[in-house]
Amino acid sequence: MSYILTKIGEKRILSKNISNLKLCTRDIETNRKIRILAFFWHPPIKVVVGAYKRFLDVLSHVEKYDVEYDIIENEPILIQNERYNVYGYRIPFPYTTFFTKFLAMIYGFLMMFVLGVKACRKKRYDFIMTPVGELSCETLSVYLTHLITKVPWTVLICNVPEAYPVIDESGKLVISLKEIFDYYRKLRYKLIDACLMALYSYFPKLYLPKIYNKSTAILCLNESLKWYLTNLGVRIKIFVVGMGLDLDEIRDDDFKSRKKYDAIFLGRFVPEKGIFDAIKVWREVVNNFPGVTLALVGYADETQIMAVRNTIRDLKLSEEVKILGTVSEVEKFRLLYNSGFFLYLSRFESFGRVLVEAMACGLPIVSYDAPYVKELFSYPCVLRAPIGDIEGAAKHACSILEDEVRRRELGDLAKELVKNYGWSMIAKQEVETYFKLIIIFNKKR
Repeated sequence: MSYILTKIGEKRILSKNISNLKLCTRDIETNRKIRILAFFWHPPIKVVVGAYKRFLDVLSHVEKYDVEYDIIENEPILIQNERYNVYGYRIPFPYTTFFTKFLAMIYGFLMMFVLGVKACRKKRYDFIMTPVGELSCETLSVYLTHLITKVPWTVLICNVPEAYPVIDESGKLVISLKEIFDYYRKLRYKLIDACLMALYSYFPKLYLPKIYNKSTAILCLNESLKWYLTNLGVRIKIFVVGMGLDLDEIRDDDFKSRKKYDAIFLGRFVPEKGIFDAIKVWREVVNNFPGVTLALVGYADETQIMAVRNTIRDLKLSEEVKILGTVSEVEKFRLLYNSGFFLYLSRFESFGRVLVEAMACGLPIVSYDAPYVKELFSYPCVLRAPIGDIEGAAKHACSILEDEVRRRELGDLAKELVKNYGWSMIAKQEVETYFKLIIIFNKKR
């Protein structure tokens, strides 16, 4: 039995294709807005990345539908639209070390739980959710709020829990405390940092899937992530929703100037994004093309910056690899437009938004042949090497550098293919999924 959104006058209602459905306890009020309370924790910094940016995009694109969000969010506040009722709170800890990050997330969990219970007692919501459901602080606060208030709950999972998945050369998720610890030690992380990273990467993969199974249904971004979640023990209904890009925000005339870098990496400075493999690939590239430059752009804390600098120094690439760090959205696109190609060797992504941004800027891509790439980016403009194959990735990079005509042709193809990633259809499908969730929640009551 399927359901679709239709429009009657100025209202959209839930229509049933076959016959009337009797719910267990109450009918859905289809002549009003869907009311959602979102628990939106993000790093207490002004940088908007990945899943956090997706949620902001969703808010702006579901405005045409009858969806009403209230949002619990930590400062600095990212939600500036007056349409939304935001319950804000400030985290009193600096977001600089692993220890203070841990304190910030614990405090965020407590505040979201308290504010969530208060909000649910003031207003009736169809369901509560977190748009970044792989984070313990958000998922635990949503789940406990549900236990106290009995409001249905769900999560939208944008990554493998928690934020640091380790994927081996075969593409399989590593779930071993010792192997994860050894992985970070090989990357020159300090002993205590490697221990913290191993703990942070290991235990959430054990308990978060058990918490997901307490819900009736959850959402995730693609089939590859659904497969990983299933292998982690998630047994409930999983709806796959997509991710889009505001192509109108990226216009050639705003960013074009003289090419500055031969290649660019864009992403957080963490191992699963492939930054260390990218630096190793660039060592091989420089051996064939002396003097070519690689720009590293993205957020990093002090520990991550130090690990990257150590790798650059060990490989003697201080002149060929430039650390630019965090930049504004405008500067990000300017750098993409004025680079030769995109070098992104992530072993796992829920979607790979940065790949779409690079394609929109006319860049060919060198990547690993990871599951998410096979599923979402099987294009001629995406040159793929087996996971962990540094030499293979370097050969692809060299093939782009030695043939400028081919590089431009691949870039033009990328700009054409990226038109498939507009938000309009994805936003509509997500709203339809919300209606499906409401039906499931009501049937389970």
